Amino acid sequence: DYIIRNNSVAIIGSAGNRGATKEGGDHKVTSPKTGFNVITVGATSWLGVPLGYSSHITSFLISKPNISAPAQLVTFPGFGYEEFGGTSYAAACVSGISALVMQSDSRYIIVPHLLGAVLAATATPSASASDFDSSGYESVLGAGIVNCELAVTNRLRTVCFYNDTNKTGQTILSHQVRLEGNKRVKICFYSLVNSDKSTTIKTTDYDLYLKKSDGTIVAASRSSYSNTELIDVIISTTGYYYIQIVQYADKKTTLRDYCSYSYCQFDPDFNSWTPTGR
Repeated sequence: DYIIRNNSVAIIGSAGNRGATKEGGDHKVTSPKTGFNVITVGATSWLGVPLGYSSHITSFLISKPNISAPAQLVTFPGFGYEEFGGTSYAAACVSGISALVMQSDSRYIIVPHLLGAVLAATATPSASASDFDSSGYESVLGAGIVNCELAVTNRLRTVCFYNDTNKTGQTILSHQVRLEGNKRVKICFYSLVNSDKSTTIKTTDYDLYLKKSDGTIVAASRSSYSNTELIDVIISTTGYYYIQIVQYADKKTTLRDYCSYSYCQFDPDFNSWTPTGR
């Protein structure tokens, strides 16, 4: 966390294969992939079904993995073709896509939380998703299946900002956006944890809201421990809405909190089984 926060670099790691009996069978994500600022990647089949060995359990209330990628029967050329699998291959896939995202917009090169937000917001929802935690992430898959095309082209819907005030309950950001009705919208808020090279967690509690123009809450993500929040909801009516970030509790340090959000819309039935529907 310290390296990412203080050197403005993105670190992408595999969640691990501890679901496999030979690896322990406990599905635990281990350090350093449990880092708040690390983009941790789980493994799925080509249809977005989580693979049984992919790790997803942590010893504290943090959403891991952040995102997933296909890692089943990955082929490599050589003397014929060989097939491999594992979360290491899923992480390599996300790393390559991240490089393309950085190439599309130089902001992503020096703003790692911006990369985390856009990857999550544009991730293809999995048809297998079923168990969601308080931050809006699916407990095994994270934000969904990485989507290269959407991540590369979503830069105009991805915003970075910072918070250097300390007022509990304040709305630190309120952006008006136009959303299409009968569409699914995913919104991701992502902030960087401030670290002093210790295991002390210094993440401010921020909440994410989507509201109608009259202030009515459409959806919210209000976890108390994670540094990222995710909303995934179907919008019934075309119109203007507000994406709001609220500082729920006191800031943990006097340093600036580096924050970002990204949003993306899909057809309501768009998922890993219908990858062309948007």
